[in-house]
Amino acid sequence: MLKLKLMSGVTGLVAVAVSTSAMAGGLERHGYDVDLLFQNSPFYFDGSVTYVMPNRKIKNARDESVPESNPTNLNSLGYSTTADEYENYADPYLGGKAAIGDAIDCMVDYSEPWGANSNPGRHWAGAKDMTEIEVFSRNYGGTCSYKFDAGPGQFRIIGGGFYQEIGGHKEAVVFAPEILPGMGPRSGRISPDTAASAVWTA
Repeated sequence: MLKLKLMSGVTGLVAVAVSTSAMAGGLERHGYDVDLLFQNSPFYFDGSVTYVMPNRKIKNARDESVPESNPTNLNSLGYSTTADEYENYADPYLGGKAAIGDAIDCMVDYSEPWGANSNPGRHWAGAKDMTEIEVFSRNYGGTCSYKFDAGPGQFRIIGGGFYQEIGGHKEAVVFAPEILPGMGPRSGRISPDTAASAVWTA
């Protein structure tokens, strides 16, 4: 089995009552926000599960790894030129907030901010490049804010941190069974070690 190390990085963020979310090559499923801190109730809980059905199809796929005249070309072997690309997925979120006195609010939450699952299978013309790719993540966050009066409104200082795990795998056909009948399909799998990072933001 081939193994590929997945490097992790640490990023800092300065925020004063502002939250932003970054796109990451279309992999972002759930951005991070601090809305719970601004709930008027001293205790507040929020949870949701969003179910997404991408319904994306691959059409006119070609095996360009070798010429079409080559006996190992998957189009020549009769592999399909169409496939269902993305799997349906659920995007969960769970969070809670508590007030500590009149000036401090704290929240904790769980989310799966990054993810992708493309699974066209082993019987399409692009199977040498990919039969399945999966990326998953688990994020555990904690954030607090300190507020005080400033003119007609309030000023907040927000800080916190999170622990995040990211992992995944990729599979591809390396030997089509039709070339030597009886040998069965041969596929390769790259499984990066799960990367974890802890980040403090203030």
